Amino acid sequence: MNLYLLRHAHALAIGEQGIQTDEARPLSDEGRQQMELVGDAVKRLGLKIDLLLSSPLRRAMESAQELCRRLGLSGTALMTCDQLEPGGSLKKLMKRLRSLEANEVVLVGHTPDLPWLAAWLIGSKRTEVEIAKAGLACIRCDAPPRKGVGALVWLLTPELLRALKPV
Repeated sequence: MNLYLLRHAHALAIGEQGIQTDEARPLSDEGRQQMELVGDAVKRLGLKIDLLLSSPLRRAMESAQELCRRLGLSGTALMTCDQLEPGGSLKKLMKRLRSLEANEVVLVGHTPDLPWLAAWLIGSKRTEVEIAKAGLACIRCDAPPRKGVGALVWLLTPELLRALKPV
């Protein structure tokens, strides 16, 4: 199974445009542009995404929806995953991942949870994997996902995505 860890794109701050809660923060224009770059990169890499699991927070769901739209994926390819919201249960997330019949799965979530998940999958929570907003990491798991079975294959930063954008 290949797991693609996508940190949500840039979102508006609490207080902007009447936003009152962290959960309600939508993507900003910058965030939508970031997701355009992510979608283009995923297409150029030739990735065939089977499923997207997203945190229920608005900015993560909007990031996942933008990616689905850019890739031409149907709405059934996107599912809400409560375990990806900040502080979600790693044990329950692993159980859910092991129950999937999918090989290419995008997990859309937040920091510090996604970097911790990446580190845990490749061996230790003490490992540091920095995933910026709209950053995308590929972790290959040659066994059902659990601690230490993953290998970090690549990590795309927003800066690298901008630099690689076709002219």
